[in-house]
Amino acid sequence: MKTVICILAIGFSFLWLSCTTALLMDASALREELGLERMPTPEDYPDVDGVILLDKQEIEMNLEANNDLFTYNKIHRIQKLFRNIEHNATVQIPLFEGESISDLHARTIRPDGSNVFLREQDVYTITGEAKGPVFYSDAKIVRFTFPAVEKGCILDYEYTKKTQRAFWYDVWKIQNYLPTMKDQYTLTIPLVLMDKQHGLGWTWRYKSYNYPGLPKPVQSPTNIYERMSNNGKVSFTWTLYDIPEFEREVNMPPQSMNMAYVKFSLSEWSSWDSIASWYYSNFFEPQLSSGDDIRQLSRELAANTTNEKEAIQSISKFVQGIRYVAVDLGPGFLQPSPPRLVLQRKYGDCKDKAALLVSMLHAVHINANPVLVLTASEGVLDPEFPTWNFNHMIVRTETRGHQVFWIDPTVNYCLIGQLPWQDEGIDVLVLHPDGTSSIEHTPNASCDQNVTDIDVSVQVDTSHDTHFDVRMSYTGEKNFRNRAFFNDYTEKELREFCKELIVDDFFNATIKNCSFTNSDSLACDLSLAFDFTVPDALKKQGDLYFLNIDPFKLFTDLSWLAKENRIYPIDLEYPYTIRKKISVVYPHDRFIVRNIPDKIQIKNDDLLYVNGFTSSGGFQLIEDETFSVQQPYIPAHKYGELRSLFEAVKSRSTEKLIFTRR
Repeated sequence: MKTVICILAIGFSFLWLSCTTALLMDASALREELGLERMPTPEDYPDVDGVILLDKQEIEMNLEANNDLFTYNKIHRIQKLFRNIEHNATVQIPLFEGESISDLHARTIRPDGSNVFLREQDVYTITGEAKGPVFYSDAKIVRFTFPAVEKGCILDYEYTKKTQRAFWYDVWKIQNYLPTMKDQYTLTIPLVLMDKQHGLGWTWRYKSYNYPGLPKPVQSPTNIYERMSNNGKVSFTWTLYDIPEFEREVNMPPQSMNMAYVKFSLSEWSSWDSIASWYYSNFFEPQLSSGDDIRQLSRELAANTTNEKEAIQSISKFVQGIRYVAVDLGPGFLQPSPPRLVLQRKYGDCKDKAALLVSMLHAVHINANPVLVLTASEGVLDPEFPTWNFNHMIVRTETRGHQVFWIDPTVNYCLIGQLPWQDEGIDVLVLHPDGTSSIEHTPNASCDQNVTDIDVSVQVDTSHDTHFDVRMSYTGEKNFRNRAFFNDYTEKELREFCKELIVDDFFNATIKNCSFTNSDSLACDLSLAFDFTVPDALKKQGDLYFLNIDPFKLFTDLSWLAKENRIYPIDLEYPYTIRKKISVVYPHDRFIVRNIPDKIQIKNDDLLYVNGFTSSGGFQLIEDETFSVQQPYIPAHKYGELRSLFEAVKSRSTEKLIFTRR
């Protein structure tokens, strides 16, 4: 699907911009705010692009018409840039459903002290962005780039964001990609909200992550009832200094597992049951359907099955086959579409398809529950701090014989009980119709369940042309991922796909035949077959002949291993195995094998690599190679061991068979 982006100059009512008004403070006032005798220099921060001088958030809550509760979040950031200025010169402000911003001011302070203000016509909003299947969304991004940016300049901007849903998904991000000299977060609440005597008693909770020793906020006034009136307010303020930058690494776990932040939540969400009851009764249950059309379709799909498992498989396959068009299950995107509408338009997002699947299974009296998920790529669910922190929905089913099956209705060609890696091995929230919930752990596939088998026959003829006959089969993750691709490939596209697999080693290869099998049958693994010929693959150097028999790399990019040391654990996403068997037949009456690489085996608790050759009949060599990621989450202290293993695998991949003439 092509990316669709609409960029419009801001002229809408949700943003009132006045770029020429005076900003908060001049250079001397800023130094006083930070307690500095002078501004920082590149010598003070030699390893980063710049420094955030001030990161300030002032959140004020207000009760407005009809007792609607709104928050006004005033954000003010000032940063000084030393190098790589273009990487830090653009600001993007996400706006979700019902949110708006106002009073946006921005300026660049040049090294000579002069100001260049952002113009109104240089602020844009981006809507309708599509990335893969993610398309329909009410989210907007307000974006602007600072003018006249140069090394040593200061970037200063502020704006106010208005939103209605306080503490559903609020986060104070303490740490940034640049070091921060001063970070201040203030929450101001009307006293009438917190007054239990008048029946409101509204309160909030918070928890810090990856920032031990967060102090309690300073409260003002200290006695919250000393100014009790219609306009009385109380403020809570945290002030932090000298926060180090967050250093990103390739193949690291989700940043939320290591970056310092504070998560907020409503006190009424003191248990997961309270969140489950709120969501199920207000958003999910009203959309469930038990109409005649749903019942009839469900019974037709289950008619030719012999047990509940087969009925679940038949119905889930139908729902999975409906086109997936995603709307993130985040701010503002809470309610699924009616199942009837999903059937009519033949597409839906995760919660749309989950509601349809639950409705259809209920129609044939099979137990099914919606499951709220924070996918593995985004972080982990904290069982001890209930709050809204989900981006996906799947379904849990259970037969009368207590067989449990997990189903992701967004993934086509996936058997019940199989999940994509983002859903595997994580804590999820299962919602029950009675308003209760349970945190359960989804099953985790093993490396033996995600297997790619590569079987190659290599024939060297007397003219030095080499013929390759390739058979590849996929089990698990690559199975249902590749089915979706291959099913829509034309013969030309499939041929190009096969060419891409070998082009790095055999640029002049000619693909002769290619096909795939079992693309529709979920009972069988997906198989890809093709053959190709490489002219002069047997390369002569002096009296020796070298032959590359394996263009199928276990991995291509090892640049992430360049660092000597590692800060964070290594996250290889999911366990998998690649098995290769390469049989080489050569004209033994003309060539003698001069060198066969020694057998190698490297094994630890996380990874396995085995490679060795055997000889058959005096003119055939067989190479067996296995690479297995048994534990995809590897602690940082094992980084050196990991580098050594990958280095050995890389070194072996460059070795070639060596022949001499008889």
